[in-house]
Amino acid sequence: MRCSACRDCSSLPRLASLPSCSLECINYIEHYGLRRFKTDSGRYEIVRPFHSWNSNFNIGRITLYELTRHSDHHFKSAKKYQVLDSHEESPTLPLGYPASILLSFFPPLWFWVMNPRIPHEMKARLAHD
Repeated sequence: MRCSACRDCSSLPRLASLPSCSLECINYIEHYGLRRFKTDSGRYEIVRPFHSWNSNFNIGRITLYELTRHSDHHFKSAKKYQVLDSHEESPTLPLGYPASILLSFFPPLWFWVMNPRIPHEMKARLAHD
C-alpha cells in the first residue's frame, strides 16, 4: 500500500540525511586542523577565538545568519548572532562558507588549500601529541 503523503517513501531517508550531512560538513570546515590542547591539569584549554575559522565574505554572512563569525560564537556563546564580531586572531577561511563547503567535497583540493593555513603552533604540537 502506498503512502498518501508522498509518491515514494523510499526517498524520505535520503532527504532526511541532507540536514545531518550539511551540519557535519559545516562543523568540519569550521574546525579543520584547529585544536584545543590539554593543560598541565589535564583539562582542555579555554575556548578562544583562534579555535575556529572565520569568514568575512558578505554573501555567506547574510545567507547563513552570521554563522561565519563562528569563533565569536564559541568565545562568547551568550552573544546574539546579529552582533557577532570578527577577531583578528581568528584564522580566516580563504573562501566564503558556501564555496568552502563545496571545496570540502574534494579532499585533495581541500587539503592543498587549507593545510598551509593551519596555524604553525598547532601544526608543531600535532607532531608531538
